[in-house]
Amino acid sequence: MNLAAETGGRMASWSLACKNCNKTFAYSEIGDTLIDVFIPLRPEFPSKGVERECPHCNEKATYQQNELRYQSEPRSKGHTTGR
Repeated sequence: MNLAAETGGRMASWSLACKNCNKTFAYSEIGDTLIDVFIPLRPEFPSKGVERECPHCNEKATYQQNELRYQSEPRSKGHTTGR
């Protein structure tokens, strides 16, 4: 079963909150199989973290695996995490 097709193309993803502007941005998509939906596994990170650039403010920062957040559908552009 292709869940993305069943839900109108919406796919879950792992997202990060920018350390500068606090807006969320996608890190990676989560697969659309039942196991991916019910037991999503966080992507592996190296022990030193992963550097990413925020698409909103272009600030680069290093993120750790525990900073990933599950996002079940796309948020509106410019969404903040509320922190």
